[in-house]
Amino acid sequence: LDYMIKDRVINYTIGFSLALPIILIYLYFFITSMDFALDRINYIEIMANPFQGREEPLIHYYSYISNKIIANPVFRLVFLQVFAIFLLLITLIRKLKVYSLGNFIKLLTSLLIFFSVFSNMLGVQLRIGYATILFLFIAFYLEKKPSIRNILYFVVPCLMHMGVILPIILYYLFYYLRINNKKRYVIFVFFFLIVSTFLVNFLPYFLQIIGINAYYFDYLDSDQEFGRKYPFSVIFYLCFYSLK
Repeated sequence: LDYMIKDRVINYTIGFSLALPIILIYLYFFITSMDFALDRINYIEIMANPFQGREEPLIHYYSYISNKIIANPVFRLVFLQVFAIFLLLITLIRKLKVYSLGNFIKLLTSLLIFFSVFSNMLGVQLRIGYATILFLFIAFYLEKKPSIRNILYFVVPCLMHMGVILPIILYYLFYYLRINNKKRYVIFVFFFLIVSTFLVNFLPYFLQIIGINAYYFDYLDSDQEFGRKYPFSVIFYLCFYSLK
């Protein structure tokens, strides 16, 4: 047990040390982009005035509670970003066991994917990034299996952004359908893409029936801006997985 604890401490120390320059550079760009990054003013407004927007409740609760400690709304947002990066790092370090050059390259690749593709962290929709990180933290750091008993754990990221509902459903499907090799994965993705292509036309009506805010219809609009119209993260992930 002592050996395992020592090995884990060394693992995290090396992983944090190697990743620190990347994180610091990213935070520099994140902080200096406050005045012009898309949607950033909306998040600062959430930090200044919680419970006044259309967003999911978790970020509003964070704003309300953190206001007791951090008065400046910009600082509150930066702290949330740092906390999210911390959760992401410890999750990746534990999963990838970053104590060798090969595993550090995996960590570096993962960070580049998150910081450049997933969640558009320097641009729009910070919340989907936070929700994704919470999902990964629950699944791979806390190692919660997709079971009925653990559903409440997986509800938490959905309270940050409903965009992770589909990935969580897929996580449960992968687990219960035993999709644990490349052949089953390719077959599942093939049929899933076919089915979802037909179902997406009915999705706006379904969202309207269950009372989802009309704002989210914009994501299905063909006239949407380039970054939201095309699922770069999905395409990138599929390509990345095929190279494993």
